[in-house]
Amino acid sequence: MSVIDYERCKQELSDLKLEQRRLPDAISSAVTASDAMELVRLKQREANLPMEIFAAEVMLRKANVTRLKAAVAEAYNKLDGARINSKQIDERSVACIRVLDEERATINAEGLAALSAVYGIQNEIYRLNAELTKAERLLSGLLAA
Repeated sequence: MSVIDYERCKQELSDLKLEQRRLPDAISSAVTASDAMELVRLKQREANLPMEIFAAEVMLRKANVTRLKAAVAEAYNKLDGARINSKQIDERSVACIRVLDEERATINAEGLAALSAVYGIQNEIYRLNAELTKAERLLSGLLAA
């Protein structure tokens, strides 16, 4: 049963209950009109309606169960799709994080190498300045003598 069946069962039950509510007025009208055949028909209908209403309620409940089972199955299908999508995004995120981690490690290594080069050049400058100062003193000493 589908949603359409559920709605059809719901309408059928509603129609039967409405008929049951209107039946006393119809019986009164038949009595007033002294219409024996109509009165017999209406009394028979009055006797049969509770069983028809019960059957309609059973059909409505079955249709509702079927409709809800279909809705649950559809929700599970959506959940599966959402899980697959989430997993794919997680995998892409992990790959991106891995690339960024590698890039960060490369940049850190390059930064350390550059800093090491700076310190090496500074040390070379200090050493050369010390040698220059020493050489200038020796030259000054020779020229003063």
